[in-house]
Formats: sequence, C-alpha cells, structure tokens
Amino acid sequence: MGTVLAALLTTAATVIIFEERFFEGAWTYLLFIPALYVVFSRFRERLGIPKPLDEHLGRFFVGQYLLPFHRDDLPEGDFGIERIMVPLDGSALAEHALPVAELLARTVGGRIDLMSVRDPHDEGNGEPGASRSATEAYLNRLAETLRQRGLTAGISMRSGNIPEEIGRHGIESHADVIVMATRGRSRVDRLLGRNIATAVVRQTELPVLVIRPTDVWTSRHTAFKKLLVSLDGSVDSEEVLPPARILARYFGSTVVLLAVPEAESEVPRLQHYLASVAAALQAIGITVETRVTGSGASRTITSV
Repeated sequence: MGTVLAALLTTAATVIIFEERFFEGAWTYLLFIPALYVVFSRFRERLGIPKPLDEHLGRFFVGQYLLPFHRDDLPEGDFGIERIMVPLDGSALAEHALPVAELLARTVGGRIDLMSVRDPHDEGNGEPGASRSATEAYLNRLAETLRQRGLTAGISMRSGNIPEEIGRHGIESHADVIVMATRGRSRVDRLLGRNIATAVVRQTELPVLVIRPTDVWTSRHTAFKKLLVSLDGSVDSEEVLPPARILARYFGSTVVLLAVPEAESEVPRLQHYLASVAAALQAIGITVETRVTGSGASRTITSV
C-alpha cells in the first residue's frame, strides 16, 4: 500500500511540475522521448538479438548469476547417481555399455536397471530377442551375473517405439542416468540411418552416457579421469555441469572446459566466462582446465 501511495504522489508531483514549466522548456521532452526511442531502436536492430554468451555475462556482471548446481531452489542442485538404466537389444554391441555402467554403479553404490524394448513391427523377423520369454531370460542372465559381482541389478521390459519407451521408462523408474551404446542389433536400422541412441538423447531430459563401440578396446572402457565439457554460455549447455561435477568428485576427474569461438572477438569474453565456471568448480575441490579454441564446434570437440 505504501509503495502505491508513493507512486501516486510522485506521478502527481511530476504532472504539476511539467505543467508549470511547460512553456519554459518542458515541452521539449515531448520531442526528445520519441527521438531517443527511434535512435535506440535503430541501434538495437543493427546489433541484433543478444547471443546466449552476452546475456550470460550480463547476468554474471550484475551479480545475479550462479551456476546450476549453486542454485538452491533448482532440482539439479540435488543431482546424484543412484539408479543407472542400461537399454539392451540382445546384441554384443549394445552390451558394450555394461562395463561402464558396472564401473559407475560400483563407484557410486548405485543400482543397475537392465531394460529392453520390443518393437511390435520387428517381431517375427528372425532377429535375436524377438520373443518376450527369450528377452526376459537374456536380461535375467545378465542381471544375475551382475549380482554375483556384488551389484544390485533388476530388469524391465516394454513394448512400443524404442526411443520413446526408453525415455518414458527412465522417467517412470526415476533413473538418474541412461548408459547405452550408439550401435545395436539391427542391420536394417543402421542401413536406414536410424540411430536409437541419438533419438533417445533428443527426446529425454535425463542425462545419457553414450558409448561408441569400435574395434579398439579403449573405446569401450573408461576410468573417467578426464571429462570434456563443452559450453557456449547458454543455460542449456550448462545442464551438463551437475552430472560432470558428480562424476568428477567420485572419480577424481579433471574437468576440461571447452568453448569454441565464432569469431576472434569472442575469445576474451569466452575466456572470462570459462574462468568464472572454473572458479566455481575449483571451489569444491575439482581440478579444472580451460580451453578457448577451434573454429567449428563439432570438429573441435572431437579433436580436443
């Protein structure tokens, strides 16, 4: 009530003063205000929409910005790894995700949920795992092997669109992370370019740890000693920071923060931005390196 009254009194006083001084020069405000509006509008059009980095640094400089895991009112501040979901299709390629999931579960003390989705359109095509009973026996065998190694493991089966069901099951089962291989059983899927892992990453909000199996054994195993985190200054890109923080603290990882500039003029701002993120991570005992380099995001990420 007090604020409203103060606003009314201030407005009334302004009107009275403007009326008394109108012919003494106050009338010029009626020209200046539209003129300034036109000038600033032109400059805004020339500058264009602020980039995510510009907005990010603006919030940082005015003291309102905190990294996602420092915002007490947001759920990512409580991010942890307790349930690890591993989608399987019965193929050896898909099983390449198991060693990483096992290492993760053993380190954090989490539970592994082995799951499989039966696509109704693929049933009866002669591919392994088409039978529900065969799929259940297959998952039970793997789960029992994990239990014999001292881990907690369970199985789940669903039917429907594979990427959608994987994402839906992850949410319903309260999974903290999905660990899966980039390639699976179906030769037809590979020929048609249907990558299940890519579809899952695009459709789910859960963190997805993707394993790309190759003939080189190092591509199928990791000790999480070095984590590469690519940032562009946007809030969306920073969603990777809470999982990266958890992994780094459990495994003693070095976090490499990478930013790829679109132009040479962006380098100083990106360096300042990464330095601010690095300082927050170092404050909780994480070793951090920063790099601002490259000229193409995807190419630079894979080369670094």
